[in-house]
This record gives sequence, C-alpha cells and structure tokens, in this order.
Amino acid sequence: MYYQHEVIDMMLICCIVGRVNDAEFSQNFSVQLERMLEFIASIMDVSGAVPMIGDADGALMVNWSKEPGWNVFRSLLATGAVLFNRPDFKIKAKCFDDKSRWLLGDDAKHRFDAISSTDNQMNLRREFREGGYFILGKRLDSVDEIRIVTDAAPLGYLSIAAHGHADALSFTLSVAGYALLIDPGTYVFHTQKKWRDYFRGTSAHNTIRIDGFDQSESGGNFMWLRKANVSCESWESNQNSDCLVGSHDGYASLADPVVHRRKIEFLKREEMIIVEDIIECSQEHDVEFNWHFSEMCEVTADQNKVMAVVANVCLEMTMPESNCKPELVRGRDEPPLGWISHRFDEKVPTPTITWQERIAGTARRLTILRIVANYNA
Repeated sequence: MYYQHEVIDMMLICCIVGRVNDAEFSQNFSVQLERMLEFIASIMDVSGAVPMIGDADGALMVNWSKEPGWNVFRSLLATGAVLFNRPDFKIKAKCFDDKSRWLLGDDAKHRFDAISSTDNQMNLRREFREGGYFILGKRLDSVDEIRIVTDAAPLGYLSIAAHGHADALSFTLSVAGYALLIDPGTYVFHTQKKWRDYFRGTSAHNTIRIDGFDQSESGGNFMWLRKANVSCESWESNQNSDCLVGSHDGYASLADPVVHRRKIEFLKREEMIIVEDIIECSQEHDVEFNWHFSEMCEVTADQNKVMAVVANVCLEMTMPESNCKPELVRGRDEPPLGWISHRFDEKVPTPTITWQERIAGTARRLTILRIVANYNA
C-alpha cells in the first residue's frame, strides 16, 4: 500500500508540472490517477489509517509538510480532491495540508474549502476484484464504523513480486478508528535476514500456515521463486452481510498437496465475523492459525476464548470446532512472532494469538469474532 502512495505521488507531480507547462498528459493518465486515489480512500479507516499490506520504506518524493500528525495518504486525497473535484476525497482528507498547497498554490485552499462535502456524498467502491481487495463492514466512514479489509490478491507485481508478502486470505479489522487485527508492516529490507523473512512471511499475517512453510517460497530479499495463486471464488454484499470466499494453492507443492479455502462473512446486525477455513488434503499436516493484534490492544487468552480490548471496543474470539488452546505470544525472538513495525528499522512487540493443531485429512475450522463496542463512550 505504501508503494501505491509513492507511485501516486510521482504521477501527481508529473501531472501538475505538465499542466502548468501546457503539456497535459492523456485523459487515461488522469483516469488511472483518480482510480488509484479512490482505492486509497476506500481502504482508509475513519482514523486515516491504511493497512500496512506489503513492503514500505517510508520514502517521500517531496517532504514539504511539517504539521504534527501529517498523514501521507490524507495529503494525497487533499490534493486529489482539488484536482478531481471529489467531495469524498475531501471528507477523507479532513484538511488541506502544506504539501498540497506547495503543489497546487495558495488559491487551491479556497477551491478545497468550496467543495461541498456532506456524509451522503460518500459512496466509495468496496470491491476491487482485479486487484484482489474487498472491504467488508458497517457504517463505513462514520465515527463508529466497522471496517474489514480482506486480501485475495496476487503475491506482488511482475514475476519476482519484489515487495509482496505471503499473506493470501489475510484481513485487517478496525472499529471506530481503533486498529484490532493488523498487518505488521516491513521492518527491514537488506539486513537481518531472519526478520526480513519473518515480516513478509505467512506467520506474520492473519491467515494460516501449513507444516511450518510460507505460502510462497522466497528466493532472496526481493524475489519469490514460487508464488501462491489466489482466487476470489465469490463476493456478495447486501444489507445483512458481506461475504468473501477465496482460495490459494500455496501448499500444492507439498508431498501431500493442500488447498486452503477461506470464507470471511461479516454479519452486520450481529456485528460478528465468521471465518471458515477449509484445509483440503489427504494426509496429516500441522496447521497454525495466527491472529495479530495492534500493540494498543490488551489481549487475554483463557481456555478456548480470546478477548482483545482497546479503548471502548472489545473483540471476542473463539474457535468452537477445535480442541486446541490459544497461545498468547508477544515479542518472541525464536522463532519470531508477535511484532509490529510502523516505521522502517523500528519494531515493537504486539500481542499475537496462535492456535496450532495437527489434522488428518481435510478439515474445517471456524473462528468466530464478536465485536462489542460502546460507541458513545
């Protein structure tokens, strides 16, 4: 997602420089730029956070904003709101920042303020089938939203997928702008191979790992030799529920091939997420179910129930069809588990829940996540 920001930034600067020099880019260029901004707006939660899916290095094309709490993604949307006259971009941007002023000039602030922006103008896409991302949720873009960003995407760009992570069928969850289930980020590129492998490996994401292997096989810091093929089998959204079904073949090369199929269903009235994992195989396999929480969450594991609390939001997690017990891990070095990296070369411990068991042949497991929140607190 961070490289989405960097590419948009390159395109924005080229577009603006071309425009002021009477060298306009094609209409298709502008359409693509607007669609890329639309994607950022769609996955951004009400706090302005964007899931840290894939690699990030924190680089900036230009560093013109020094405001406290400046947000690279909201800045892009502020610029885009003026360029494309988009009320929904303005609402997500919140304010007109210094970088946008430098790019567009002083008069652009008046144009930004003049854009009508009411809540009923929010109608962003939630299905990005070609890219493989789907947004499930309720009351999206309101202060008490529930937002689930699901990943049924290819491993990465082109054949080496340099900046991709082995995260097929993972998802993130935020409630009322508070992160609960997270993607842990990047941490390092060229140094500390153990940590490079961990942060882009399967165990660092909210999905399952089979027999201790990643879904895709690494060939170095910026290369993958074998890539899991991911498929969106179905996507439905209505007033009662949102539901994604996807599968991948990342474990098809095992001596006993395995297909992982996952159904993620959000029941809107009950504010409950039901995750159904089907592991299709013939013989015995070790299976890990890993769930990574924000470092701001207080997480406890008791018998078959996990509770995660942040501010006025509580998430209850159970696996009713499994006999294994949840284990709470935070900041473990060997083997690595339970870390988050918000910035390059920085990592901090974060609570991670892992369920581990051995299955014999095809197995089906349910994970139930119940959201309880006092939105008025």
